[in-house]
Amino acid sequence: MADPFDAILAVLGAKDADFRQLVDIAGLDPATDFVNGDLTGIDLRFTDINGFNLRACRVSEGALPYGAAESGAIIVKVPFIPKSVASDREAAEREFHIAEEAWQQKDMHVCRHHLIAALRYDPVYYPALCNLAFILQDVYGEMDGAERLYRAAELVDPSGAANLANFAVFMNDVRGDLDEAERLLRAAVVAEPDSVRYLTNLAGFMKIERGDMDEAERLFRAAEELDPMYTRNLTNFAMFMQNERGDMDEAERLFRMAEEVDPKYTRNLTNFANFMQNVHSDMDEAERLYRAAEAVDPEDTYNLVCFADFMHLIRGDMDEAERLYHAAEAVSPSDSHILWGFALFMEISRCDMDEAERLYRAAEIADPRHVDNLWSFALFMEEVRSDFDAAERLYRTADDVDPVHLNNLCSFALFMLRRRQNLGEAEALYRRALALAPDDGDCFGNLACILIGHGGLAEASDLIDRAVLCATDVQNPLLLECWFYRYAVFPEWRQQAEVEISALLDAGIRSPGWGLSAVVARALELGHPDPDRLRDFADRISQPEPS
Repeated sequence: MADPFDAILAVLGAKDADFRQLVDIAGLDPATDFVNGDLTGIDLRFTDINGFNLRACRVSEGALPYGAAESGAIIVKVPFIPKSVASDREAAEREFHIAEEAWQQKDMHVCRHHLIAALRYDPVYYPALCNLAFILQDVYGEMDGAERLYRAAELVDPSGAANLANFAVFMNDVRGDLDEAERLLRAAVVAEPDSVRYLTNLAGFMKIERGDMDEAERLFRAAEELDPMYTRNLTNFAMFMQNERGDMDEAERLFRMAEEVDPKYTRNLTNFANFMQNVHSDMDEAERLYRAAEAVDPEDTYNLVCFADFMHLIRGDMDEAERLYHAAEAVSPSDSHILWGFALFMEISRCDMDEAERLYRAAEIADPRHVDNLWSFALFMEEVRSDFDAAERLYRTADDVDPVHLNNLCSFALFMLRRRQNLGEAEALYRRALALAPDDGDCFGNLACILIGHGGLAEASDLIDRAVLCATDVQNPLLLECWFYRYAVFPEWRQQAEVEISALLDAGIRSPGWGLSAVVARALELGHPDPDRLRDFADRISQPEPS
């Protein structure tokens, strides 16, 4: 007969210090997670953590059901057996070794199964706790279970630096708890003060998450002093000196040292190539480094994408760029960032709209919340496919995902203005955009156009003035639009506007497809003195640019 309590994660009976530790490891709160606050019973509705079985307290043969929970889980009241009696470290180690072999063979399902088995034999077996936490996070996305296991591992060994570092990444990337992440990273450094790896991790955290550049530089330098041959720190320190300090000589020294120490470290080769391309404009050296990185690891997608961009934008070799994008997609067919970049390339540079659409769709499937892909795909469906329902869905989804994404806000507002003629929603979107970018001339001009069409001439006049100040390029179509608005509805500007519009049109400036009908209608309503010239200007402005 199967053990009716086989699924029980932890049971208890007495107020024992050993059991109290197990309760802490499980992440339980006696005040809320137990039938009684004095730890005499456990409600399994609160303890199912992905099969993690705290078998240090085994159910005795004479245990009886204490009651039934609403979910059907069992509540039991049993005697406590200390973990020293229940645990089997030797069996746990056997299961862990099997899990390690499965890990090497990349069989995560088998690996997970045997790690869980190891913890059933010994619920405080530190290596299994650490590895299962990482797998639940990185492979299965089971974040609550992962956090409980990370915390359990820290309780078992508070000086386990590897677990502390992984737990820090979890708290930063998954929970967004920067204080806890920093505590864990600093604890890892204290646990292993001679480890350059943890110093480098903490330096990166202080740079990216805290913006404390002085502390980041101190840590990078401490790591270099500790181990001047650690290429990961050399590369990260080089990028820091390039991007944060603007010290290009020091950055180049570090890049070159990293290449000398390990000429096969692809991340350094790629970043050094970017440096030579963008800082020194040494394209031959940049290409050498990109090719060296590809030769070392032809499946390094970071290098493949950077190299593809280089061949596309710098060399103009579209065939080679496409080869590299295809190689990156083959390695990571579910990487939304790669798919999105490849889609843009196929749309803009190859004009292969079917392939571009395939890639946009694949990127959306891979990550339905990739806002840049959603925005680009929306523009594609609007401008290329003229599928306005699909475009609106994508714009709205992008806005839901990231309501402060300026490019999406502006494109969505323009869509609602041009395609839907929904002036109210377009106005609301432009106002949100201006709250984020108070110096965006296009937003000023477009919002002015809306206000002219349905009221608010005083505010529109102010917006036009601000748009003109932003349009410093005299060839900017925005200037042409603004002068037309002044010609249409602001009599005090009409004479000068007529001269400016004529000059810009004669210079070949146009605003193709820009809808001016609402402005024309408002001008006629206000009694414009020359309707024919008004319409002629509007028609010529919205025509394609002369060849």
